[in-house]
Amino acid sequence: MAKAFLLALLFLGWLLVLAHSQSCISDPFPPTCSSYVLPPSQISGSINAMCEMMDNMPGCSVSNLCSEQKNLANDRFCIPFSIYKDLCEDMPMKNCSAYFSMCQNGSSVIQCSTQALALPSSMDISSLITDMCNDMYMEECVQCIKQEKGTRMMLDCDMLTVYSNLCLSMPAMSQCQAWKTMCTQIPDWPLCSNKECPLVCDAFQNRQPPAPGKSYASYFLKKGI
Repeated sequence: MAKAFLLALLFLGWLLVLAHSQSCISDPFPPTCSSYVLPPSQISGSINAMCEMMDNMPGCSVSNLCSEQKNLANDRFCIPFSIYKDLCEDMPMKNCSAYFSMCQNGSSVIQCSTQALALPSSMDISSLITDMCNDMYMEECVQCIKQEKGTRMMLDCDMLTVYSNLCLSMPAMSQCQAWKTMCTQIPDWPLCSNKECPLVCDAFQNRQPPAPGKSYASYFLKKGI
């Protein structure tokens, strides 16, 4: 009898926690929601789902780096919610419904103030790569596939890595401003440094690109979807 009563209390407590969790997502304004956090499994599941759907998004490159580079494991921009926030701000997918509901203007949820990396959007970074490679052919340009049909009009490659490598080579190009902004936050990450120049944002500030050479147009690998 006592055991059954205890189980009933535990079940009731679980229901109350669940109800509070759902209410803080749909109604994040009460002060009692300040300490609420999305379940880690929900965050990681959303990141995985979005990156399986569009693995060329900059936030997915960050997620991969955080997983592969052990020295970045504790970096503030490797916090799963920070990556989730970047992905949702870039491409609002169905997996972002909890984020946009919970983190709407006026939300009391402190987790919503988690700092996200200043990444260029997927569409912007695709255009920046295309512009840079049209201005001057560089070795990294051939890594991207130009898709002219279907719904995915962005370049098909690890866009953030390609863009960063282009800017590591020619940081004075006008298209690298977004990269420099990002690198003020993560100067020691592989995206922003190399062996020759650990802090390229500063050291290469005045390096000028040579006269435009071959156009990227002749190097794009075209793929119809």
